[in-house]
Amino acid sequence: MSERGPERARAIVRRSRRAGFIWAVPIAAIAVALWLAVRALAQGGVKVEVMFDSAHGLEPGSSRVVYRGVKIGEVDSVAVTPDGRGAAVTLRLDRAVNKYLRTGTRFWLVGAELSVTDLSSMRTLLSGPELQMEPGPGERATVFQGLDRPPPVPGHTAGTAFVLTADRRGALREGSPVFYEGEAVGVIEAARLVGPRRFEFDAFVRAPFDKLVRTDARFWDASALLVSLRGGALKAELVSPEALVAGAVAFDTPADAGAAPSAANGQTFALYPDQGAAESAAVGPTLSYVVRFSGPVGDLSDGAPVRLRGFLVGRVAGRSLTWDARTGVLDAPVRIELDPERLHLGGSDARAAVDAMLSRLVAQGLRARLDQSPPLVGGRVIDLDFVPGAGVGRLIRFDGETEIPSAPSGDLQGVMTKLDAVPIQEIGRDLRAIVARTRVLVASPELKDSLDHIDSATAELDRALREAGPQIGPLTAKMRETADRMDALTEGAQLLVGGNGESQNRDLPSTLHALTQAARSVRALADYLQRHPEALIKGKPEETR
Repeated sequence: MSERGPERARAIVRRSRRAGFIWAVPIAAIAVALWLAVRALAQGGVKVEVMFDSAHGLEPGSSRVVYRGVKIGEVDSVAVTPDGRGAAVTLRLDRAVNKYLRTGTRFWLVGAELSVTDLSSMRTLLSGPELQMEPGPGERATVFQGLDRPPPVPGHTAGTAFVLTADRRGALREGSPVFYEGEAVGVIEAARLVGPRRFEFDAFVRAPFDKLVRTDARFWDASALLVSLRGGALKAELVSPEALVAGAVAFDTPADAGAAPSAANGQTFALYPDQGAAESAAVGPTLSYVVRFSGPVGDLSDGAPVRLRGFLVGRVAGRSLTWDARTGVLDAPVRIELDPERLHLGGSDARAAVDAMLSRLVAQGLRARLDQSPPLVGGRVIDLDFVPGAGVGRLIRFDGETEIPSAPSGDLQGVMTKLDAVPIQEIGRDLRAIVARTRVLVASPELKDSLDHIDSATAELDRALREAGPQIGPLTAKMRETADRMDALTEGAQLLVGGNGESQNRDLPSTLHALTQAARSVRALADYLQRHPEALIKGKPEETR
């Protein structure tokens, strides 16, 4: 046996130039995972959070987000804010809209509140509410404050904003349209209460219509139905049917305001309660006068027009009720303001010019009267017009005030006041007494006997006339024939005598004259008998003989 031990086996290592296929499986798995992650990140979009006062029924995975009518995402989750005062809505949006997510971007709910003027809100009754987005400027942002309703004006709309002030809100609200000559040219963006009996409205007028708003433009509440009397007919006007539901504002400029500049952005205008109040607003500084009416004036509203011969010259500034304990007189003076510019008497000395005009007109019979325009259904107005029989009057100046004399009202109320002064009860009592006496007279036996006698006498006269009737015609004809022969005889005698009266018998002319008079008498008798045949029976009345 050899001294060396058994030989050990040795491994032979050979290096392959190709990697083993065993690593292909984990590498492929890692690649697929990375690809899916990138795809999920690319298709999953971006998440933003929008805060609302209430979620209004938004459903995760169901409620969609829309931009310009195209779906750009959906609601991912809805939760209550940590302070419990609102709802935090997480949206998953397409990555394509990531560039629009700026601080000026707005999100709002559609269908959160039902509106008869917004058809999209009615559509969401079936599909549920949805969110709409409007891009805006600013820095990159992912958290936004949402709106519960659509903004009245899209952010990219060109135009001018104005502020309207009024002492009441009426039917106006956010979204109410603004009209010019019946055309919707703008919208009310916001309405707010800023003080006691003081409201402000943010009005936006789109370009190019905003250039129609001049510095002396007049805005009024066009929500109500306007009733007027034009062309002798009663007419009712409404700017738009939408105004009955959502309210509306209208504006116009005076006819002579062509030179007035366009109003600047943010300029403030008064909002008048109606078109009549806007038209009666003063053009320039006004002059104050007082009118005292004999009838009630409680229904005469402030701002009511004052007209001179039918032309608007001012408005009612106010009314008051006073009691004079010394004289025991209850008085209700009405203060009016006349516009010298409407009277074409403006200038530095307008007061003296208007006073001189009124003094002369009042001396000629001008008086202030209450009227109603349109009649029966319209509001009360004050008319300055000439009253027949008013006599000579004058302006009354007392305690720094100038009073214009008045006359009784000419409207229906004035007529009713005059009717109230008629003693209808006394007239009715007298009529009842007359009717009672007439009944007694008619029922008396003496009246019945008299009527019977008259009836019998009339019957006898009628019978006598029928018997004499056939003889009247021939008799009158014979009498006319006799008269004609007498006229012919007279003419022949005159021809025989000729013009030389001295050579003929002096008595012949008088004889011819008597013959002529006789012919006339016969003819007159024939005419009388023709008209009164009963004279053959009764004779001719004494006074006509």
